[in-house]
Amino acid sequence: MYCLMVAAAAGAGRLIAVDTSDYALGNAKKLGATHTVNPKNVDAKKAIYEIMPEGPDLVVEAAGPFRRQPHGQPFATRHRWNIFGITTHEEFKLDGA
Repeated sequence: MYCLMVAAAAGAGRLIAVDTSDYALGNAKKLGATHTVNPKNVDAKKAIYEIMPEGPDLVVEAAGPFRRQPHGQPFATRHRWNIFGITTHEEFKLDGA
């Protein structure tokens, strides 16, 4: 939510919050998200590309444990990807990294 608030304060045009919690998505809307996507209900990548046909300029992963971050991964090779909030000592690798 902090990343969302900073992006909103910086004037980002479209902010898409992706979460499996409708409660969290409701809070995201209150904090400035212009769109919300729950991957339990829809194909998240398809929904995001319907909102932004060119794809996102920046994907911020802030889920915490890395094993919980499957939603940002499809964008990692085409767009900037910022990992914020990894709270474990897990090892991870991105394509092309």
